[in-house]
Amino acid sequence: MTAPGVNLAGYFDATLGLGEAVRQVAGALEAGGALVAPLGLTHASAPSSGAAVTGRNAPHDTTLVCTTPQGMAAARDELGEAAFAGRRTIGLWWWEVQGLPGRWLRAFDGLDEVWAGSRFVADALGAVAPVPVVRVPLPVAQPVAAPLGREVLGLPQDGFLFGFVFDPASGFERKNPLGLVEAFARAFPGEGDEHLVLKTLEARRHPDGHAALAQAASAHPRVHVLDRHLHAPEKNALIAALDCYVSLHRSEGFGLTLAEAMLLGVPVVTTDFGGSRDFATPFNAWPVDWRARAIGPGYDPYPPDGVWAAPDVEHAAALLRTVRGAPEEAARRAARARE
Repeated sequence: MTAPGVNLAGYFDATLGLGEAVRQVAGALEAGGALVAPLGLTHASAPSSGAAVTGRNAPHDTTLVCTTPQGMAAARDELGEAAFAGRRTIGLWWWEVQGLPGRWLRAFDGLDEVWAGSRFVADALGAVAPVPVVRVPLPVAQPVAAPLGREVLGLPQDGFLFGFVFDPASGFERKNPLGLVEAFARAFPGEGDEHLVLKTLEARRHPDGHAALAQAASAHPRVHVLDRHLHAPEKNALIAALDCYVSLHRSEGFGLTLAEAMLLGVPVVTTDFGGSRDFATPFNAWPVDWRARAIGPGYDPYPPDGVWAAPDVEHAAALLRTVRGAPEEAARRAARARE
């Protein structure tokens, strides 16, 4: 016999978006009174967050797996059949582009339904899923920021700070930091007190992308690349220390750091595409125009014939100047975003 509750599987101990997502879901379920048995999955390319998780015991009648379509097979292998047999099985999946490779359609096998954390993910998976796809918005708790100043965090101490936090393991081209450097350079070509901070990590695992980013940053003395691991309170402190958070992503399944920046009261400029459209609007942020572009080859796991956005760099540059020059409006939109 299995007891009512949720066996929640995910990358609890990983410092990546999937890890933060499953931790947020666990907190929300527990806050709602559900019994939760956390089942840790291994993510080979992500540093540890130090989060404590339990073992392989799956005592409850529902198993919820927070992963991606391409990660589902490995999750099943790692958890073992005992975590699924006789249980309602749900995939809480993330996917970032329009179009799912056919080789991953088998990932739906054995699922009763799929939960999607944004309309974008629900639409992308719903187009191919043989089981129901239900939109269940990702719960985002108020971020807790460590009491750290700019100097301790390695940020410029003076001036207006734009910033972006990203993990190249989630897709360097999709995160599009080079587009952000270009937009910043167009917005502020001469001398000034504006700075752009790009917080990344594990550059050694992504040498080509990091080299391209370092080269782009070297052409502008006020673009700073920080390659270091930060625990969540430190990362939140870095975001809170910014004057504007910017994401010129080509696509996002949700856009967790954008939501966190909003909750921390930081004005946001973001591509008007992907899951972030669920919460980032012209009322509370500065959405950037884009045009549709085929992904093309070389960006695995995303299909070459899939579609993502090409953000309008000139429009982005204009919005950066707008935020810089209109502090009262920036404060108004940031206040609306926190509500």
